[in-house]
Amino acid sequence: MILAVVAVITAAATVMTTTASEGFPKEAWAADEGEQGGGRGGGGAVKALGWAAVGAGALGTGSLVAYKMSRKAMLAIAGSGGGITRSLTMAYKPALNFHMAMNLIGYCAGMAHGIMLSRAADGISISLALVMTVLVASGVLMRLTSSRMRLFNIQLHGQVFLVALLVLLVVLHIATADD
Repeated sequence: MILAVVAVITAAATVMTTTASEGFPKEAWAADEGEQGGGRGGGGAVKALGWAAVGAGALGTGSLVAYKMSRKAMLAIAGSGGGITRSLTMAYKPALNFHMAMNLIGYCAGMAHGIMLSRAADGISISLALVMTVLVASGVLMRLTSSRMRLFNIQLHGQVFLVALLVLLVVLHIATADD
């Protein structure tokens, strides 16, 4: 029940920010792209931060997904008594720490990218920032809390809906970016 409410609230916030942002000023990105002054402006750095956010998030999440899939496959093949299975189980904490570190780096790079381009904010960008914040906050809270709150954060953080929404918003953000 709680998951359905969270999913509906997230979807509603995404739709509302996308439609409400039509009033945001759409200024030229000349200062961000380095077209003024004839030199190398901040445009390359802004794009690099965006791609760093995408790469760090994909690496952090992809590595944890690959770890979990390989552990499940080894359990199915070798059973729980094998040495490889035990060593894979022992590697969970480092894999989780890598996942968290890379996603926090990606979050910080993405937010810096968004702050640098805040004059040209649109609904997709704002929605992307909201979804990123919800996922990172739930992941951090999942690491720091215990008992009932942890169960809620596990459910929220693992929602396929939110991950799919994040991927969709990243793709839309890249596709609609003014080059």
